[in-house]
Amino acid sequence: MKLIQFSSQNGSTQAGDAIWPYQKELNSIFFNEKSDLKLFKSYEYFTIVFRVSGKNRDFGNEGPEYLKKSRGRNVITIDLSIPELRWLNISKKELGLYLINGIHECFELLKEKANKHKEITDENKLDEIFINGKNKFIEYINEP
Repeated sequence: MKLIQFSSQNGSTQAGDAIWPYQKELNSIFFNEKSDLKLFKSYEYFTIVFRVSGKNRDFGNEGPEYLKKSRGRNVITIDLSIPELRWLNISKKELGLYLINGIHECFELLKEKANKHKEITDENKLDEIFINGKNKFIEYINEP
């Protein structure tokens, strides 16, 4: 099921190294080919881009921003800006919980935009898939 694709724009190599394991796990949960279920009329999936501030670049904000439909693709995208203090020198669990809360905020905004364009075929199923994925991610961050 391709529901959400995660990518990142990093303000330093260290920021990229900090976010990569989470991004990889999130893509394995939310962006895989295991199902042919169609959740949208014409949209392919949602995209969340982590904008992770670091020593070379500070994105200056925190939280969801820049919600829009991608040009040339049937994808709705949103950025999740993450300040350096949110990822530097914190535990795997703390960063994971911070991310999943931000992802949930982004998901609600993405869903609202898709609803506005009457794109969602089954909102209950969409929510169920998201909650199941969120729970899998919480299991991942709670692993030792």
